[in-house]
Order: sequence, then structure tokens, then C-alpha cells
Amino acid sequence: MVWSLRLILLVVFADAANVIHGGIFLLPQEFRILVPFLIASWGLCHILSLIKTEYIVTNKRVMSETGIIAAKTKEVRNPKIESFNIDQNILGRLLEYASLEFTGTGTQRVKFHAIADPIGTKRHFETIVENSNRQEL
Repeated sequence: MVWSLRLILLVVFADAANVIHGGIFLLPQEFRILVPFLIASWGLCHILSLIKTEYIVTNKRVMSETGIIAAKTKEVRNPKIESFNIDQNILGRLLEYASLEFTGTGTQRVKFHAIADPIGTKRHFETIVENSNRQEL
């Protein structure tokens, strides 16, 4: 999906640059209306998915529930969590947010998106997981 969006943007910007320099149009008029609508729709869907996502951390498990119409739930039990990863891009560094990924044994992964204060949040989650592991021993 990201590559298709990049391709659409490349074609639109190439068409705009061609128009500015007096060349012929690359895109038909219908596509000039359709492409911005598709980009706006994609952005709206992405924002709604961020808004309608619930992150749940208990002393037994870490869960992520996403979805407006259809629900998608990912879960990793605390004793099976092996690592915490922070994924932060340039905009996230400037605005102080990041994604936090919990990796369990095997292929289990739960990713929390747009988390404020990722380092403090990671430390808090680590203490929760360590305390739950001690209780089970």
C-alpha cells in the first residue's frame, strides 16, 4: 500500500512539473480529480484506524485491538515477551512519539503506534512484565 501511494505521488508531481515547464499533460483530467480524492481517503482511513485502536497492558498480557467494523486483536502473554523495540522516525523525534513493539517467542508481535514518551513508556512496560514474571515463579 505504501509503494502504491508513493507511485501515485510520483506520477502527480511529475505531471505538475511537466505542466509548469509547458509540456503536455501526463494524466487525463479525470485522474487529476481522482488522485487527490484517493490520497485524502487513504489519510482519513489511517487517522480513523489510529483513533479506533485500543492498547491494553495487564499483569498477564499485552493486547492491541484495532478496527471500526471488523476487529483485529493481537496478544502476547507477559512471560513470553522477549524484547521491546522502539521505532521512531524524524517526525516522531521532533514531536516526541514513537511506535513500541513487543516481540514474543516465535512470531508473536504486538505494535503500539503513536506512543508519547516512548522511553518512559518502555521502562514502565518492562517493570510490569518483570513483576508479572516474578509472580509466576
